[in-house]
Amino acid sequence: MGVLTLRQVIRNGYSFDLFQWAVMVFCFYGGLGVWVVFAYDSFQLPEVPEQPLLVAYFGVCLFLIGILAIRRLARHRQNLDGNYVKLIMRFAKPNIPIMIWAIFIVTWLVRLKMAVDYNLFFSGTWSAERVLLMPSWLRTADALVNSLNAGLLFWLCSYQMHKKWRSFPAWGMLLMEMLWFFIRGRRWIMTFGLIVILAICVYKDRINFKSIGVATVILASVLFVLMPLFQATRLTFGEKSLNTGAIETTVTAIGKACEGMWEDQYEEGRRLRDLHREELKYRPLVFHYSWEIAEALESSDPMFGWALVRDVLHACRFVIPTPVFDYKKELGDLPGSEQLIQRHFGWAEFDTEGTWPAVALADFGLLGCFLYGMIFGLILWVFELFISYSMLRAPHLATIVFGTAFYSFAFPDVGPETVLNALRAAVVVMLAFWALGGPKAFRKSTAAECFVPGRMS
Repeated sequence: MGVLTLRQVIRNGYSFDLFQWAVMVFCFYGGLGVWVVFAYDSFQLPEVPEQPLLVAYFGVCLFLIGILAIRRLARHRQNLDGNYVKLIMRFAKPNIPIMIWAIFIVTWLVRLKMAVDYNLFFSGTWSAERVLLMPSWLRTADALVNSLNAGLLFWLCSYQMHKKWRSFPAWGMLLMEMLWFFIRGRRWIMTFGLIVILAICVYKDRINFKSIGVATVILASVLFVLMPLFQATRLTFGEKSLNTGAIETTVTAIGKACEGMWEDQYEEGRRLRDLHREELKYRPLVFHYSWEIAEALESSDPMFGWALVRDVLHACRFVIPTPVFDYKKELGDLPGSEQLIQRHFGWAEFDTEGTWPAVALADFGLLGCFLYGMIFGLILWVFELFISYSMLRAPHLATIVFGTAFYSFAFPDVGPETVLNALRAAVVVMLAFWALGGPKAFRKSTAAECFVPGRMS
């Protein structure tokens, strides 16, 4: 299914929509992850029961069919295809608009506020207690800007290509975003590389030897340099930020990791390289949690929707006024959906990936996989409606909304809450645009005025 979708995207001149992107993500990461583990684990796979394995992957297949069912309905009712990605990437950008500068500045103010006041900067080096010390408004702002920065990165890449990569302000913003993606973790690092590669492919409308070379260098740098370097920085030096300044410690940690990570004489570097290889023996198996759920369902009842309801409530907790619904009073300290699933089946709680197929399987079995695929597809449809509304009025806003949706499922090992948080961010941005008179300001932005003639497919 993933190969056929990719073939269709290439034949359409690298035009793709959010539905196709979701299908390719689930197919390729879910399928290729097995082969990564196979290569890093001495060419052998983990021993798992065959029946739960088949159920888990059949559930993923039903989930994807549910997405494609909604895509068919969306294409029947809405005159919007994958060309909208090309339109927003090829928008004639004379300069960096105020909206992009505003998002960039606000984003970094929130990040620095978290780093200076709560020592929350480098991924994986803080505790739940420190996170809970943050006020609700700051946690909400952090979730909002984290959803928007992928769209910001898409816009900057497109702007640089229009300027032939000669804009120094855009270079500064790109480099700062690259630093942020690095300190946030390996998933963010991989997404940064994917955004740059996809932006080039969509803008150029083709793949040539130069594009292949650039993509190869980016992916090699991500896989063999940035990911091990992040692991070295976090495991060896990141915990020092518990008692010292987060920004200063992070910068020092990166410097020390660069000095010793690849030196054979550096014993800690060898240990960290070994840890990186050990993690690659199981982390790429993004659907491994579903195997255990499928096996548990043979002797237990499903959760009948409670795992999804938890994520919906948690995504809405910061936008519903306390007098209307006091989340903490009514539900207490409700854990994540993956922990709820573990409690339901009587397992010890551990950190794992609460993926959409896993939540669907736990809630309603195989039927839930198809139904939740349709729910996921409906969310994608809402994102596309936002894009179609803002594309000709404010193409940079459409880029931000597209990037927000793109990143929310750039990796399949994220659950419903991540996608719902991204939808919440898109709603907030659209409402702000409307409240500030956006439709009036951009009413004259027609296709002839906004887009470069002859560049649309």
